[in-house]
Amino acid sequence: GVFFGYIDTIMLGHFVTGEFIGYYAVAFSLVASAAAIIGFSSAAVFPIFLRLKGKQLETGFRKTRLITILISLMAAIVTFFLAKYVILIAYGKEYLAAVPILQILSLFVLIGPIIGLYDHYLTSQEKTKAIAFLLIITTIINIGLNWAFITYGLRFGMFEALIGAATATIISRGLYLLGIIWFKKRSQKVISSD
Repeated sequence: GVFFGYIDTIMLGHFVTGEFIGYYAVAFSLVASAAAIIGFSSAAVFPIFLRLKGKQLETGFRKTRLITILISLMAAIVTFFLAKYVILIAYGKEYLAAVPILQILSLFVLIGPIIGLYDHYLTSQEKTKAIAFLLIITTIINIGLNWAFITYGLRFGMFEALIGAATATIISRGLYLLGIIWFKKRSQKVISSD
């Protein structure tokens, strides 16, 4: 999982100069921090998910998911529209070039906490093999997308390579989210048929 989070930065290190990696790292660290703060609810409800079964579990999950989605959506919108000011306050005007990267990665503020919630649900249901499988598959996809988007972006410039890496990261995280949603629905059908 940690490797999944740093593939883009590692791959960018091969293609762009340190200045551009700095811009990317600034944007990614801001969204990763925001996603972690918002995602606290998924970690907090994990022990509850372990104790609940059947309809109680599903009701608790749905309520937590709704709250997480609403908070994450608001935070993603705020991050997108206030990206310039967030970077100015956190890092200063020297890093304003990172604004478009932060705007693309603002989708991670929406996706990240939801991923955490589904991960905790599947873990509470002892479906860790599904999580591991998805991490491996989406990591491979992430590497391929990063290579394709970074090399394509380099045709236009180093900054465009950053945009390619950010886009690849969001796509692969989105695929991971779709995968864990599918595994959750599948495990829910198995539980309800028992």
